[in-house]
Amino acid sequence: MKTLVAFFSAESGKTAEKLRPYVQGATSVNAKRVSTADEVKNWLENL
Repeated sequence: MKTLVAFFSAESGKTAEKLRPYVQGATSVNAKRVSTADEVKNWLENL
């Protein structure tokens, strides 16, 4: 199984609703605000 991670800049709830038909069966995870590449890496490693 592949994992799709969508990053949002604002109003993620509305964007997630728009994406839902294209990612059937996907699991939603809590978002985290990140500012650096290391923060992104650490967040992805702990999904």
